[in-house]
Amino acid sequence: MHHHRDLCERAVSPLEIAAGLEAHGLTDRTAARYRHRHVFALAEELYARTPARPAGSAVAV
Repeated sequence: MHHHRDLCERAVSPLEIAAGLEAHGLTDRTAARYRHRHVFALAEELYARTPARPAGSAVAV
C-alpha cells in the first residue's frame, strides 16, 4: 500500500481514498487480503493511519 501514500496524504475523506484505490484496480477481494471486508473499510483505516500532508508542501518526485 506504500505506492498509495500520496493519495492518502492528500485525501480529505476516506471516500476519496476508496475512489482512488478502485481507480487503481483494487477490489473487495484485494481488500480482503488486508483483512478488510471491502475497499471502503480499507480506505477508512488508511485515512485514519496516514498523517495529512501540510498544505503547500511539495511532493518528492
